[in-house]
Amino acid sequence: MKVFTRPGELRAVDDETVRAVVTRQLRRLQAGVGAAYDPARDGHVLLVEQGDGEGELLAGFGCPLDALLWEGVWREGGCLCAVTLADNQFGRTVVVPDRPGTADDLRRQLRRELGEVP
Repeated sequence: MKVFTRPGELRAVDDETVRAVVTRQLRRLQAGVGAAYDPARDGHVLLVEQGDGEGELLAGFGCPLDALLWEGVWREGGCLCAVTLADNQFGRTVVVPDRPGTADDLRRQLRRELGEVP
């Protein structure tokens, strides 16, 4: 799992399509907060990668998947994207490439939120 708080960090994403999605989400987060954006106060973008297991997801979210409340879930550029808030200000935008073997439980949960699976 990768955490993004600044545009310069985006070079760490090899897949151009996924990088474009993460870039748009980071720009949206920063634009929503404005010039005073502070990742420690306002949040960040998480990219879930193939091979990320329960331990990485728990570390990234700070709680088990079934405890997360999704504020919104959508599809973009072959990815599942979602927002979860820790409080009235700090939020995480999550980008999950919709590929088998990439956090299957999380993908299933997000697809359920979209009404795609029972």
